[in-house]
Amino acid sequence: MDKTIRVSKALVNHRLAANILNLLLLVIASLGLYFITLYLIFGFGMGYNDKKNQIKEIEESYSLTLNENATYEEYETVIKDFYFNRFTQEICNSYKEYYDKDYTIEHIYNIVILKLPSEPTFDNYKTDFYQYTQNQDGMFNVDMIAIKLEGNGKYYEKNMHDLFYSAYKKLLPLLEEYHTQYYDLKVKVNSNEIYARGISFGIAFLIFYILLPLCNKESAMIFDKKYGLAYINRKNGYSVYKWKIILRNIVMMIIPFIGVLFANKYSIIILSIGYLFLDHLVLLFSKNNLLLEEMIFGIDVCSIKESLLFKNKEEEDAYLSSEEGKRVEDTAFMEKLETLNQINIQEQNEEK
Repeated sequence: MDKTIRVSKALVNHRLAANILNLLLLVIASLGLYFITLYLIFGFGMGYNDKKNQIKEIEESYSLTLNENATYEEYETVIKDFYFNRFTQEICNSYKEYYDKDYTIEHIYNIVILKLPSEPTFDNYKTDFYQYTQNQDGMFNVDMIAIKLEGNGKYYEKNMHDLFYSAYKKLLPLLEEYHTQYYDLKVKVNSNEIYARGISFGIAFLIFYILLPLCNKESAMIFDKKYGLAYINRKNGYSVYKWKIILRNIVMMIIPFIGVLFANKYSIIILSIGYLFLDHLVLLFSKNNLLLEEMIFGIDVCSIKESLLFKNKEEEDAYLSSEEGKRVEDTAFMEKLETLNQINIQEQNEEK
């Protein structure tokens, strides 16, 4: 029996629904396993919770736990303490190393925090909020903290808040650079979280995308079965090799897995969500409504309910030699003739 007669292509909306629900199941399972792995296994067995508490204590000791609702004066106080009391020498050394020039901490503060120019002139020596002090000789004193220009109103308060809040948010990376213990703790915590993400995603993927397809005739996952989908060999319509399904799933998930592993907003959006979105655009607009990985491995997807599925040619021949098989083949042949007849009639009408 011809493949086009015995195999009915899966509906696109069924394919999309099944894929999206399979992915959601993977995400939910991964999140559950992640918290179990991180807070129970790593938390108690590898001191993850203790390290997190130590990190919080260090941040609180430098007043780096203020939220965005604090006043600009509160941010300013913390920033000045950080620059002028806690890490003065480290900051100056960093600038000397980068620019190969000595800078005073006041000069750095004016440039980095107050957004004043490094080499002021009469055209740019002040902003709407701060200005350099001018010496008696007319030169601007960059080694003295700039003078605040008084103001009031919502515009002034908002801009001052934004100025100091943006600078305040940059203190944590600086603390990580200058505080050795804090840096070591952050590295260990980040490593624990990466391992936990990798382990949890790997276990969930192994269960839903490898073991389940290996355990059923249609090589289907949970929601593939719910929507009556089966994976077959695109060339002949017989059962597809299991290793092709496994490779299809691995290739489909390897890039999203990298995005999940490093878990920042760019990797999640670009590598995980972005890749899967593009892959499903291919499914929507490709001729045979297949994912890119299915095209690569010669896989087709059909509707179980409307198809006759066989493992190989021998199984098909054995079925068609039976009385039921002969009736099914005759019925399918007549239906195909009827379809072709309808197409011919439509083409003739169009020519007229």
